Amino acid sequence: MIRVFYDQNCSLCHLEINFYKKITRPNTIKWVDIKSNPNDVANIGLTLNQAMRRFYVADAQNNLYIGVDGFIQIWKVLPGWQWVAFMIKRPGIYSLAKCLYALFSWGRYRFHGYHRCNLDQQHIESK
Repeated sequence: MIRVFYDQNCSLCHLEINFYKKITRPNTIKWVDIKSNPNDVANIGLTLNQAMRRFYVADAQNNLYIGVDGFIQIWKVLPGWQWVAFMIKRPGIYSLAKCLYALFSWGRYRFHGYHRCNLDQQHIESK
């Protein structure tokens, strides 16, 4: 089973993950909201701030897949989506997808204002 670490407060992330949840076969993906489950984030060696900056997927051996590589892991287990994983891995398309994701993740982090606060310190103080 793979574990998907996502920000439930991001409206685009929320929409996409909820769509995936509807079509996921049982016991293939564990969905982890990073703000509600900071211990799960720490267990894969990330701080909350790191998890907010990028999209992470962990496999059963705790290998981390970041950004586009994480999406590929999801698409590989979604019914009817294996072709998307195959296409994204093609030379040229993969490089473009990585660049577009980097722009999106940078913008998302700044749009939500996470760059102005110390998320890790907030988590420590809230305990």
